[in-house]
Amino acid sequence: MGVETVYADSLEEFLARVRTFREKWKEEELWFRGVTSSRHRLRPSLYRDRRETEALARRQEDEARIEFSRRGHALVLEREPRTDLDWYVLMRHNGVPTRLLDWSEGCLIALYFALRRQTPAPPGSKPENGAVWVLDPQWLNGKAAEERGKKPKYEFLTPSSPQLKKYLPPPRSRKTYGLAPVALLSNYLLRQMLTQRSAFTIQGAPDGFERIASAPGHVRISKVVVRHRGFDTILSDLSSCGVDEATVFPDLGGLGREVTESYL
Repeated sequence: MGVETVYADSLEEFLARVRTFREKWKEEELWFRGVTSSRHRLRPSLYRDRRETEALARRQEDEARIEFSRRGHALVLEREPRTDLDWYVLMRHNGVPTRLLDWSEGCLIALYFALRRQTPAPPGSKPENGAVWVLDPQWLNGKAAEERGKKPKYEFLTPSSPQLKKYLPPPRSRKTYGLAPVALLSNYLLRQMLTQRSAFTIQGAPDGFERIASAPGHVRISKVVVRHRGFDTILSDLSSCGVDEATVFPDLGGLGREVTESYL
């Protein structure tokens, strides 16, 4: 069936769209990903704008993992990473390209990410619309199991899941390519992960989501495009709901940006 796209111009319309997906899919636990351009695909940073082969990209990722964990122990300020996934998530949160995509269990948090820090449109061009991707993560993991020829398991991967080793093997070890994306829950290592209700998908191929979305059958991946004309009102409404820069980023940097935006 492909990905369904709907539109929203207000907070009320956005929540109505989310409610519709929840009722149609008969699933309460949905994940959300906010992006600042409705043209952005579900592609993790390692696979964006790269021309090398997947095998080369993965080898380069291995070297980045080794170096990040080797030097990162002395710099960890909050919870000490204990697993390979912990280090991998910290890499993602500190700007290193990975095969992870950030999601949130809260739709309003994702909506905030879709609208914050919009780049001004070039002269003569229209401003970008934002978007929030909506995903049934348990459905995704069931489809990924089917693609591997396994009985569907509608459950999340965790740091102790044996299946995770296929997606995140030790650096410089044998790899399995072409795996469909799966949903996983990691340890909360940073305060912002707690406030953002962080969740992740990890991909084993650049086109993983496109492949899943184009497969026969009902697709539980959708996109809510938020038109630019509604941004200011929606951001004001989100602030009234307690969703702003200081709550999404619970540190001095987030507080500083919030105070600057409000008073200066």
